[in-house]
Amino acid sequence: MSGDDAAALAQDDTLGTDEVPIKMAYSRSNEDQIIERMLAVTDAPTRICVDIGAKDLENSNVANLVLNHGWRALLIERGIKNFHTLFGKWPPERVCIMYATVLPKNVNDLLPKDFDLLSIDIDGQDYHVWAALEARPRMVVIEYNPRKAGHAVQPQDDAYEWKKSRDFDAYGASRGALLALADRKGYDLFDHNTDNLFFTLR
Repeated sequence: MSGDDAAALAQDDTLGTDEVPIKMAYSRSNEDQIIERMLAVTDAPTRICVDIGAKDLENSNVANLVLNHGWRALLIERGIKNFHTLFGKWPPERVCIMYATVLPKNVNDLLPKDFDLLSIDIDGQDYHVWAALEARPRMVVIEYNPRKAGHAVQPQDDAYEWKKSRDFDAYGASRGALLALADRKGYDLFDHNTDNLFFTLR
């Protein structure tokens, strides 16, 4: 599926399905609640979210938006096992599930041009993918490495897989590095937790 296919989500007026049970929180570390507060102060005209590193429903940063608020979503997962577990858990009328490895060189081909929320959790190259993204989603949730200090960033490496290295100190980017990147891209820090930084577009 191409980025154009993902953008077609905006043309689908399907309301969704009642088969998926509603739950108040899906995220791991109160991301749902922080995103709810972001929505209270941020416009969301497309009601489309993109989750890079979707993994599963039970630890999702976007499930609350899709299942409780009727948003449309593009879920991208590079792990074949996680990719298969995504099927049957999301309303197919409003969700596209893509098996792909998102890299700086292909992110602009895979993602829609206009959407409201981006979540990136790919255990390593998060900084470089966001840096390369040309689209300007109105809200961004991105994983950082609290072990890194200053403006430290893992070198760009398209072949990197955290599961192979298991190096908690090396992966990803520091809070400082992501704050500087966000500022250059026109975003302000809204909040943070132990795993993610939350930004809104100025």
